[in-house]
Amino acid sequence: MAQGLLLADWNYATNYMGEELIVKFEYEQMEDVMRAIVFLTTRSDKQAKITQLKEWIKCYEQEKLSKEGFYQFLTYITILWPEIFEKKEIIEEKRIGNNALLQQCFIEGLEWHYHPIEQKLLNEFWQEAEKTLSYRFIFSVSLHSLNGFLKTLHQSLNVQNQAELDLKWTPVVNEYYEESVLYTEEVNEQEYKVEAYLLAWSCASSHPVIRHMPSGSCVAYFVIIATCLNC
Repeated sequence: MAQGLLLADWNYATNYMGEELIVKFEYEQMEDVMRAIVFLTTRSDKQAKITQLKEWIKCYEQEKLSKEGFYQFLTYITILWPEIFEKKEIIEEKRIGNNALLQQCFIEGLEWHYHPIEQKLLNEFWQEAEKTLSYRFIFSVSLHSLNGFLKTLHQSLNVQNQAELDLKWTPVVNEYYEESVLYTEEVNEQEYKVEAYLLAWSCASSHPVIRHMPSGSCVAYFVIIATCLNC
């Protein structure tokens, strides 16, 4: 492991089975978390790792890598990074912290961090990430992954006036609502709270489906927000 012999060979020519893109490994396919651990514990220094990650992200964006496999791998990288590099989050690294894919993976992995992340850092992170990631990411990630980001999201939306919401938030809700996580079924209690929270904020948009929701349903969701999320 120290010599990096078990690392995924991301540069290896990929094969196609139907429409599924397969990534080859030097020895065998490994769990995403193991690949992340091996990558972070090889002898290369931090800057070399950042350079390699940037190259892989570029390949991912060019659809040369397995989307699901690399996305999970990068998410685990964001989770484990502070354990290797003196509790400094990867999004604090100037050479790579402004990458939209990395930013989304960072949010996806928030609830799995061993050390809680300070709210101040999350707020500072989102001030920059909003420019590259925007609110669109909310409707493409799982409900549970937003647990650790709700306070930051609420604060960000709450300080905006209606004109700003109509510019930044309304178009996103109108475009993605009907295919979003807000239609998730059989969610657990925490995911239900997140769903209700997002739906409540979606009412700040002009989406006709939300606007025409029966008043009783809206009241029920807002009660959940008030009692469970203290917002």
